[in-house]
Order: sequence, then structure tokens, then C-alpha cells
Amino acid sequence: EVRQELASRHSSSNFDWRQVLTRQVGQIARGKEPSHARFNRRQPLRMDLPGQVTHLTADLKIFVDNSGSMTDTEIGQALTEIMQLVRRYRVKATAYSFDAKVYSPGQPLRPGRPVNWVRHGGGGTSFQAIFDFLADHHVSRTGTLVVIITDGWGEKQLRDHRYRNVDWLLTTTGDQLSVTGRHGQVFE
Repeated sequence: EVRQELASRHSSSNFDWRQVLTRQVGQIARGKEPSHARFNRRQPLRMDLPGQVTHLTADLKIFVDNSGSMTDTEIGQALTEIMQLVRRYRVKATAYSFDAKVYSPGQPLRPGRPVNWVRHGGGGTSFQAIFDFLADHHVSRTGTLVVIITDGWGEKQLRDHRYRNVDWLLTTTGDQLSVTGRHGQVFE
């Protein structure tokens, strides 16, 4: 954790992708929650019954590329940035490592807890494994924001199983992402 904090102090970026990600997290509806500030729509004259408001905190699924082309410092810097986001905005997040397949179970990221990251695999990169993992585990498409941290070198064609809330966080330049016809935003 100390190494991650020291490494984060030296890295500086021109564009703050965390602001965009935070804005996205606050706009994705994830169910309803009871609230006494709203009237109950079925029985508006009964003030003792709570109404409902939309719950706007998304579930963050973070996939970190562990292929041979990603260095330990790149992975450490990316995880440090994600931990700062989790610590600051209290977002529910789970981190998974992947290369040609997704290594499960994921590690829940909580504020104040260090990231115990272990490199798995180290082979080639397959982005299709991420979307297959999400579909196989029946992850909700509406309440989930998928963040893929990678260098961008993988396959060209992708079946995304209609997952549209995808952010690609690249450790290289934006034109290095090999996937064509992708959904979501690309950050450098």
C-alpha cells in the first residue's frame, strides 16, 4: 500500500478520467429505495408509508489486464487510481484479473483496505473473456459499470452481449486499442 501511494504521487495525467467515471456512476439507476421525502404513489394520503426514489450508485466491475505486455508499475498505478476513486466517492467496486480468461473470485475494493494483488496468468489478452464472464454470471446490464484497465492489445472483433456501460482505461495512447466497433469511452 505504501508503494502504491508513493507511485501515485509521481504520476500525473492531463485529463481527469475519475470525474467522468464518477459522473457515470451517479447516473446509472440501480433499483429503488424507500424515502419519506416522497409520497407513496399508491396511497398518497397515508403519510406514514414511505415513497420510493431511484438508487443511483452503480456496481463497478474492474478488470485489470495481467497479460505479459502489462508491467507491474502500470498495474500498480491503475489500481492506486481506482482505490482513490473508491475511497473518495464510496463506490462499491470489485476487481478481477484477466488475460486470456477472467480469474475469479474478484477482490472487493473497500476504503481503507489495501489491495492484495496477485498476478495470474501472464499470457495473451482476450477481451471477449470479460464479456463472456459477465454474461455467464448474469451480471445486470443496467446497474453495472465495467472498467477495463489494459494496454489495448487484444482481438479486433468483440461480442459484447449488450453491455454498453464500458470504460476502457488504457495505459498507452487511445489509438492503441485494437477493438473496433466498441461501446463506451476510451481514456488514456
